This record gives sequence, C-alpha cells and structure tokens, in this order.
Amino acid sequence: MATKLDFYKERSKDYLFADPEALLRYRRALAQARTRLPDGRIVVAEIGCKFAAVRGVLDEMEIEHDYTGIDLDAGSLEKIKKRENDNFIVADADRQIPALDRLVDLFLAMEVIEHVESPLRVLKTMASHLSDRGLILISVPNPYYWGEMLHNLSRKPDTEGHISSLTHINIDAICRFAGLKQVVRGGTFNRIPLTRRLLGRQVLVPANSLFTSRSLVFGLQKVQTNGVA
Repeated sequence: MATKLDFYKERSKDYLFADPEALLRYRRALAQARTRLPDGRIVVAEIGCKFAAVRGVLDEMEIEHDYTGIDLDAGSLEKIKKRENDNFIVADADRQIPALDRLVDLFLAMEVIEHVESPLRVLKTMASHLSDRGLILISVPNPYYWGEMLHNLSRKPDTEGHISSLTHINIDAICRFAGLKQVVRGGTFNRIPLTRRLLGRQVLVPANSLFTSRSLVFGLQKVQTNGVA
C-alpha cells in the first residue's frame, strides 16, 4: 500500500518550476486579496509551496515580504534557490505545522486543503499563527467547473491526490468552526478546450463565473471577540 509520502514523492517528479496555471492562480488570488494585506513588509507562509513560485509573483506586485515555505516533500524544497529572508520547513500539514517564530500576515494554501485529511484542523492551525489583521488565502478546485464535472461523470481516476471536494457552503462551515470569516471570494481561470491539441499549449483566460473558473479563491480572516475583523 502506497503511503501519502510515497504518493507525493512520486508526484513531485512532474512538478514544474514555472507552472503557468500556478502562476496565474497566484496572480489572480493576490490581486483580489491585495487590499486586505497590511502595508509595508509582510510575513508570508505557504503550505504546499512546491518550488515557492509565489515569491516571484509577490516581487512582481512589489509586495515586500519574508517567506516561509512548508511542504511534505523534502526533495522539492532542496531544489529551491533560497533567498536571504527565506525559511523552509518539511512538514505534513495534516499532523502539525512546526511553530513559526513570527506571526504571519499572509498564509497561503493554494490547492491544498482538498488533499488533507482534516481541512478544519489545517485552517485552525493556520489561524493560530495568524496576526490579528492577517489573511489566509486559499484556493480549491471548483466542483462545478465544466472540466471537473466531465471528469467525474466519466469516472476518470484521480491523479492529484484529491480526497475531498469543497463548495462555498463547505468553506463557510469550516470557517465557522475555525473562528474565521470570508472577506474575499473569487475565481481563477478557465482552460480553453482543444487549445493544447491545436496549439501545443493550454490557453488560460481569467474567469470568475461558477462553471468556467477552474478554482475558487477564498480570503479568510480571524473573527475578533467583539465580532469585528
């Protein structure tokens, strides 16, 4: 029986350093959430960081930051070109994220919580490390996306390690139990059909609508004791 560690060690062999979908997802999510970020230099942490590509997007957007990347696969982290204010941790988010030495202003988990055994536990852990005005930014595959529905209707096997499917309502419930509330909600992109076959590359276009957005983006903040975040 393959373990989760075995699965992701094998899956990591196909990771791309410059994944066009990941880069567009980061750009779309950060653009929607930017007004919620604190001014000045921020502390950023990311679960499931792969090759830490978000650092380049933060640089593009001129968001000064100190970065901590957290990933289950040590091999992926070893391939990253580290910078002065970077820190990397090998950890399974389903178990326990090692204590961070600073409160986090922006905690990212992009296309992650559908892989974990307890999305609630992971969000509660992120919330425990979040600064008072900090933001958790997550994305999950959109179960209503046309491609996702076709995939399920044809009963094609999962190749990504997804063990749950999350809707807006599920995210609402998880947030309620984790002491969080949604302050950002949006979409990412649509894959234009047949373009890979015709052009040799997948064409992606920004999308927000329910049936054309490949992923759903949520920005979450802690609910303060006075009910105001």
